[in-house]
Amino acid sequence: MKTSLQLLNAVKHEVVQWRRHIHEYPYVAYEEQPTADYVADVLSNMPAPLDIRRLTPNSVVADLRGGAGEGPMYALRADMDALPLQEESGEPFSSKRPGVMHACGHDAHTAMLLGAVKVLCQMRDRIRGTVRFIFQHAEEVIPSGAKQLVGLGVLDGVSMIFGLHVAAEYPVGTICTRQGTLFGACNDFDIVIRGAGGHASQPELCVDPIVIAAEVVTNLQTIISRRTLMGACNDFDIVIRGAGGHASQPELCIDPIFVAAEVVANLQAVVSRRVSALKAPVLSITTFEGGRGSYNVIPDLVHMRGTLRCLDRDVQARVPNLMESVIAGIAKAHGAQHELSWLEPNIVTYNDPKAYEVSKAAAVRLVGEGNYQELSTPLPGVADFSEYQAVVPGCLCWLGVGKSGVGDVNNHNYSSKFCMNEAGMEVGVKHHVLVIASLMMQTEGCKED
Repeated sequence: MKTSLQLLNAVKHEVVQWRRHIHEYPYVAYEEQPTADYVADVLSNMPAPLDIRRLTPNSVVADLRGGAGEGPMYALRADMDALPLQEESGEPFSSKRPGVMHACGHDAHTAMLLGAVKVLCQMRDRIRGTVRFIFQHAEEVIPSGAKQLVGLGVLDGVSMIFGLHVAAEYPVGTICTRQGTLFGACNDFDIVIRGAGGHASQPELCVDPIVIAAEVVTNLQTIISRRTLMGACNDFDIVIRGAGGHASQPELCIDPIFVAAEVVANLQAVVSRRVSALKAPVLSITTFEGGRGSYNVIPDLVHMRGTLRCLDRDVQARVPNLMESVIAGIAKAHGAQHELSWLEPNIVTYNDPKAYEVSKAAAVRLVGEGNYQELSTPLPGVADFSEYQAVVPGCLCWLGVGKSGVGDVNNHNYSSKFCMNEAGMEVGVKHHVLVIASLMMQTEGCKED
């Protein structure tokens, strides 16, 4: 009988082959059925029987029932979708589909989970309970595949869920995570200001939506700087020295009141626009559209788009109401109408303390204390793994797959030049197996015995 370490070593070459095939044939969110078909075919040839289901045409769920008796169910998850990028990595197995590329490592996630399935199938007699393997579609978009699968019952009976995400920014052999918030939340929104247009020479006959929208943009920043909880205190004085005079002749003065008012407004932007998202929620207006390119026509309407990023669930729930109040107040003061609408949000990715301890213990055992990194702050961006964690405890870890040029600004997730060291996948497979072994086997895996 082969040892668990021998099983892991035997599968690593197949993992590379699986990854390269998936990399050559990438599919974007909700178009991954060929990838799902490939995964289902690989699963059907595993060395132990699996209960394979297709909750959607572009996803696969497989259950491995242990041979050591009844027990809890734990889940491992991988995402499968690619990105709409033209690959420029130079890899010999580059994408064969123009304009589509696995630039975020989901091909590796899928291959690593297939590797873990094969190893655990051969350790089935030692497993007490059931392992659920989730091959998920549509991680990169909203609505996400995770939310769809949760709605279809993919977590029914699951006690905990675990996942890995590769990162070219970290060297091979490193695993990073943290307890609590790992990724923030994202709420994208649209704002419409409806005024009354007219000729630019007669603004008094108009309700100018551009001026109103500009005021909205400025005042929304005060939600972050004036309406969220702060910690330490640094008191200060500011003196504005101008040149006074008669109020009827401001052109002869440098009005310190006017200057100070502008200073007050712009100081709020220091907090809301100049502080890292890791320390405060961020509210950004990213699109501002009004008019049709004319120089002399005031439009009827301005359309804005933006995003709210939060690291705290309570803040995420609170800020939209504050935004509505600010926008409504400004629009009403100018006699305009407004609309504030929200896209479906991403929620905070929160690593449960117990699940985190399981993942961390497996990581430290696998790569050693020196190669395990406890992240001091949450990471930027969002992850739909949070949809699973909203239902059951879970933990997501960051897996280093950087090549020798770690730190290269061109080699990072979401880059068309994204490359990874495939040796990192062996670490990922072992971590999956160790997590399950620690929870479901009396003798933990990855030993020579």
